[in-house]
Amino acid sequence: LDFAEKLRKEMDARYRRLEELREAKRQIDACAHARLEETDARFKMARQEFQISDAHFRKVDRHVFEWLYILEEYRDDIRDSILQTLRYLQYEFFAQ
Repeated sequence: LDFAEKLRKEMDARYRRLEELREAKRQIDACAHARLEETDARFKMARQEFQISDAHFRKVDRHVFEWLYILEEYRDDIRDSILQTLRYLQYEFFAQ
């Protein structure tokens, strides 16, 4: 259960970072639409914000991807372990 809660928090953090990245991309698009030069301070600031947002998103996304990959890779082992635990608990319950 702790794992599910941790994964949910990681997914929420990923969603927030993705929204930040999208907002940074909108700022760059707005600068391009306004035909600002790349040397303009506002364009530089928007580009820097996008780079920072992209780095933060990739860091969080990588962590979430690793957790989801592990779950997928060891899905059968996790299920078998749960079933064995349930069998053991059932045996203990009826043995009393």
